[in-house]
Amino acid sequence: MSSFVSPLATGRSYRAALLSVGPFGVRVVEHLERQGTGTRLPDHSDPADVFAGAHEAVVLALHRPAPELIEAFDDQAYQSGLPWLPVVLEPDHVRVGPVIFPGAGPCHRCYAVRAAEHDPDPALAAAVATAWDRDPALRSPGHLPHQARTAAGLAAAALRRPTAAAGSVLTVTTHRRAVRRDTVLGVHGCPRCDRAERRSALAEALAPTAGEVPGVG
Repeated sequence: MSSFVSPLATGRSYRAALLSVGPFGVRVVEHLERQGTGTRLPDHSDPADVFAGAHEAVVLALHRPAPELIEAFDDQAYQSGLPWLPVVLEPDHVRVGPVIFPGAGPCHRCYAVRAAEHDPDPALAAAVATAWDRDPALRSPGHLPHQARTAAGLAAAALRRPTAAAGSVLTVTTHRRAVRRDTVLGVHGCPRCDRAERRSALAEALAPTAGEVPGVG
């Protein structure tokens, strides 16, 4: 009888479910497939089905920001415990990450909060995020072939050591080929990824039944 062996125990890359949205996403996924990083799933797959599948990680490659879709993927990641990362073609750069590894780093919601904190005009950024979700016709400018190749290479590298890369964001500017690395700090009290907050919520949920368990209360 076979049993699952964690990639951490063997040093191999995590086998990922690969999903794409738009031309840039398709190119990134094609490169990842050729590298043997994972298997492409049908476009518009339901996030719950994606994370319930027989995969070890998930990559979502997008030709434009999609806050609501990313939020749905992040929620499913924490329900399933699977690591995942978005690859996004932003208007002026390509973003790989943050690498999300439930239990080992911050969630994508924390990234969004931190990004807003550092944005010089958070009100404008919030309005733009709303526009991305409301109008599916909006898209980032076209991409060059090397941008998709670079993004795929960075994503594949992250999947080799996702626990070490947890919380890291790689940014590749579109006008230069420099790569910048940042690390997301988790938001204190985040209901999704703050362990203390989750333990507190669990204790609160169990409190009404504590007296019903023999030897408890």
